[in-house]
Amino acid sequence: MIESQAVERKLNFIQTMKAVVWAMFGVRRKEGLREDIGNLNPVYVALTGILFGVVFVTSLVFLAKWVVYMAVAG
Repeated sequence: MIESQAVERKLNFIQTMKAVVWAMFGVRRKEGLREDIGNLNPVYVALTGILFGVVFVTSLVFLAKWVVYMAVAG
C-alpha cells in the first residue's frame, strides 16, 4: 500500500514578510495564521524579524535626531 504524501510548499520571502507584517498588526485571521504556520520557512521569519527590527530602530533614531534638531532650531 503506497501512501500519497502531499508536499507542502514553503512560502517565499515576500509571502513570509506579508504574513509577519499582518501578524505584527494583529489583523490576520486564525485560519490564515494556522495555514501560514505550517508553511513558513523559519530562516525567512528570522530574516524578516531582523530586517523589521533594523528598520524600526533606524526610524526611531532619525525621529529622535529630527526632534532634537527642531527643538534646537526652533
